[in-house]
Amino acid sequence: AVYFPIVNEWLSKITLALKVDLALCESVITSVGPSKQIPEAAYEINLSTGLVFAANMCIKELLKGWGIEPKAHLGHSTGQNSAIFAGGWLKNINNSSECEEACKQVQKMKMAWENVEGEQSLDSNFDVYVLQQPEITKLNKLQEELKGNLIVSMKNCPDQYVVVTPATNENTVRKKLESCCVMLIEMPIKRPYHTAFMKNVSEQMREYYDKELE
Repeated sequence: AVYFPIVNEWLSKITLALKVDLALCESVITSVGPSKQIPEAAYEINLSTGLVFAANMCIKELLKGWGIEPKAHLGHSTGQNSAIFAGGWLKNINNSSECEEACKQVQKMKMAWENVEGEQSLDSNFDVYVLQQPEITKLNKLQEELKGNLIVSMKNCPDQYVVVTPATNENTVRKKLESCCVMLIEMPIKRPYHTAFMKNVSEQMREYYDKELE
């Protein structure tokens, strides 16, 4: 699908806006199997958000080319950006300028993330865990016990929560978290995404959309 003309046009323009090689974006979209097959550069957040956005928009264009028009658009995390574009919620956008406007958006998103790259505390002061089948009552009690030092950053579904905790008491907190779920998985990322610590990024994106949304 990445070689379909309409898909390749979007990929080419967005990767140019991100200043990355087109092959990197194609490899992310077409990769299968273990995540290690994806180039390491794709995990850099200031690039990965744009690459995911590009992939989403390509899917939208591909479906549109087949005559499939969704009744509604829903996005999670950076997927909200895709939903806003796919739903046609931006001002003064027509079919000829949508891709160009999308390029401006990914550039803005990339700059927003680059502005937090130098904040070392966001990369070293936190641990991020996935709780599979959490016992909510136990987890709530643990939150009260830790007094703000345990943040539920995402509830992906009733059977999977993502939590963020300061790295200072890793061993103690980890054992307590293990008692709250069937399986505990420590994430390779250390940044507290989807929490108030990402306020700098969210404010920049809010400013952008305040100007651009209908």
